[in-house]
This record gives sequence, structure tokens and C-alpha cells, in this order.
Amino acid sequence: MNYRVRTVWILLVCLTTASACAQLKTRLLSKDEFAASAGRLSQSLVPGIIGPLHTEAAQAFSVEGAEFKRFSLLPVSYGWQDKGATAVTNMCGIFVVYTGNAQQFLPTIGMGWLNVFNCHSLDAVGFVDAGSGVPPRILLLYSADTPHDIENEPAVLDWSSSSQNYVWNQRLSSRLVVDGQTNSIAEMKRQLRRYEGQ
Repeated sequence: MNYRVRTVWILLVCLTTASACAQLKTRLLSKDEFAASAGRLSQSLVPGIIGPLHTEAAQAFSVEGAEFKRFSLLPVSYGWQDKGATAVTNMCGIFVVYTGNAQQFLPTIGMGWLNVFNCHSLDAVGFVDAGSGVPPRILLLYSADTPHDIENEPAVLDWSSSSQNYVWNQRLSSRLVVDGQTNSIAEMKRQLRRYEGQ
């Protein structure tokens, strides 16, 4: 392979790689975008809610890709009360607002083994490109507590092609907790890559 052909080939590989990586674009919502989206959230989608729905602008994102429709991610916190109980628990969740204002709500702190926790805040959000025109994996890192201690609690959300919406990945979320490598989104990504290699 001569020098010129080799240079062009390397350039094409680099452009193809950059193009694949550039297909997923995430950014924080602007103040106006956040206010408009937060004002349209449907509180009726949140089961057992007591009192107001609180939105977190610091972790609200716009997500878009070349082969899927743009959507917004809005973290929320709210009071929740079990049937027949008097105590109110602080819960957290995520609204996914799709193009055309279709909405999906996913409880996060308050699902599975995390139903014993009080949620303080969503501290970090990360995205992992799923490729093939599929919306990205969403990584969430919460600060939450039990009566015994305060912990970082991870949640992994994956796109379901069959239901065409996001679902909670309990298996990966619980494995991250057990392995204890959940102090940052970067650590969560490293652990998830390690799981794929096993």
C-alpha cells in the first residue's frame, strides 16, 4: 500500500469512527427548555405521589442521535405514601419526554431493593451509546439513605425495543451495588465494560 492510499484509508477510518461517536449528542437543557418541559410533566403518571413533584434542573438533559428521535430527561423527586401507612418516604424518578410531548415516568429510588431508601438527590447522569439507532443506556447515581447509613445508589436504564420505551435494568443495577464501585459515572462505566468482558 503506497503512502497516499494508506493516508486516505487511515483518514476514512478516523472519520468513520468519529461519525459513529458523534451520533449521540447530550447536553443540559437550557433554563427556558427546562421550564417548558417541567411545566408539562404529568403528575398523574407518578403512582402514590403525596404533595408536589420537584424537578431537578441541574441534571436535566436533551438527548439526540442520528437514528432515534430526540428526547428530554427530567429527574424528579416526590413524597410517596404506601397504602395504609402514615409515614411519607422521599422518592426519586425520571421523566422521559419524547418528541410530541409523549411522556414516560420511571421510579428509580423506590424500586426493587431500593424501596427501603429515602432519596436525597440525583448526583450524576451518564449515557452509553448503544449503537444501531437505539437510544443510549442511561446511568444514574443517587444519594440515598436507610436508617443505618447514606450511600451512593446506581440505577441503569435500558431501551426496550419491544415496548419502545425505557426499562429499569435491575440485574445490572444490583450488581453495581454489590460490587461497590459506584462513586462516579466513570466507575459505573468501567464496571459495566468489565461485566461485558466476563
